Amino acid sequence: MATALATLIKLCKSRVEDKQKEIAVFRDKIIALETKIAELHAAIVREEEAAKGSPDLSTYFGTYQQRAHDQIEQSKELIRQTEEALQPHLDELAELFAEQKRVEILHARKLEEARKQRLKKEQQQLDEIATVRHARKSGQKG
Repeated sequence: MATALATLIKLCKSRVEDKQKEIAVFRDKIIALETKIAELHAAIVREEEAAKGSPDLSTYFGTYQQRAHDQIEQSKELIRQTEEALQPHLDELAELFAEQKRVEILHARKLEEARKQRLKKEQQQLDEIATVRHARKSGQKG
């Protein structure tokens, strides 16, 4: 039973790790989108500074700024969608992890039960040896 539980624990851990890898893909996508947003904000600031120094560039800055803000909003929407798609995976990870913990607890209980049985058996053997020795000593005196 303990070996089967140990194998089941390995399987549970593997499933948890696989789900964590899936989740990492979602999180990497979110980080990439957040980085893109930060880069767009920085680019807007840079372009605004450049446009202040040049009348030709200032006429194009409004269009550039609007396009950048649109890209930021699109990225924010993609982050929202990705987080929404991520949630069921997080829920499943929590379930898998709980299952893993339940199996680990059961395994620990079975090991403890087996240890107690072994100790009980050893104690019975020691008691039997003591009884036999006592009987021999008693028999030799009589």
